[in-house]
Amino acid sequence: MDFLFFEQLIFSMGLIGLFAASLIANAALFIVTPIDLIVVFLGSTQFFHPLVIGIVAGLGGAFGEMSGYIIGLGGRKAVEKSFSVTASMFDYAKVQLNRYGALFVFFGALTPFPFDFIGLIAGVAKYNWKKFFIALLLGKVLRYIFLAYAGLLGMGLIKDFFLGEIDIPYLHILVAVIAIALIAFLLWKILIKRRN
Repeated sequence: MDFLFFEQLIFSMGLIGLFAASLIANAALFIVTPIDLIVVFLGSTQFFHPLVIGIVAGLGGAFGEMSGYIIGLGGRKAVEKSFSVTASMFDYAKVQLNRYGALFVFFGALTPFPFDFIGLIAGVAKYNWKKFFIALLLGKVLRYIFLAYAGLLGMGLIKDFFLGEIDIPYLHILVAVIAIALIAFLLWKILIKRRN
């Protein structure tokens, strides 16, 4: 699965193609797919509004990530054997899942952390699938909205920079988005340190 496959899927089928591309990319366990780059690129084209891109890609991504949860329901030994996951990795993630619950799932879906592992652990732990899905959906939608706006604002900044017409509101919004992402990351780190 490469960039061109997803690009053709999206541009031939529109929003349904974006949903399908995100579903496929997020269902592929431990396989890196370029869906984040595609969302940034799609945001930069202004073909769809960034909120629509984020919601559609987030829905597809959330349904796709459920594959890890479903496989995890098959049991710990099967997952350890099939995916080379060590017992200590399982134990650490299970402690975090039990301690932070939906918040752990939400931040895992929001960040570029390999979420497949969290889905597998949640399935093995038989974590409530509704709570898991809602937190996953919110995290993925917010992530893809950020990425789509980053594409839109980033492309605007690049164009303005090379044309010599930097627009100050773009710069303020970009700085605000980066600051929010850093604050969320730091709060997550502090939360983890306090709980340990």
